[in-house]
Amino acid sequence: MKGKNILVVTDDSEFIDKIKNELGRDKVALTCVKDGQVAIEMVSVECYYAMIVDIDLSPVLSYDLLYKLGLLPCSVPIVAVAGKITADNVILAYDFGVMDMIVKNFDPGELVAVLNKAASLRV
Repeated sequence: MKGKNILVVTDDSEFIDKIKNELGRDKVALTCVKDGQVAIEMVSVECYYAMIVDIDLSPVLSYDLLYKLGLLPCSVPIVAVAGKITADNVILAYDFGVMDMIVKNFDPGELVAVLNKAASLRV
């Protein structure tokens, strides 16, 4: 994943630190934002290798973000993360175009594998 650009949308600073620690070793270019509207604006001007969206951000805001991302011409593969994955949030996330989901206490290799899988399925 060296040199790939990934957009992370979360307000969880511990999670941001974990992602930077895990993906920084692979020389991944990370952009982290705490606001869904800022994420939409960024995706409107740059096509990212993948996105990580924290659906714990706020269920209403995160699903609204996923809906709006689906309307954009640039198809960005999205991986959702949550503190706890339930059947309800899996169904909603997949309905809004998420390609995969992982829990926040992921294994480092799992995150890289899921991001690569999502990017390989890009439409």
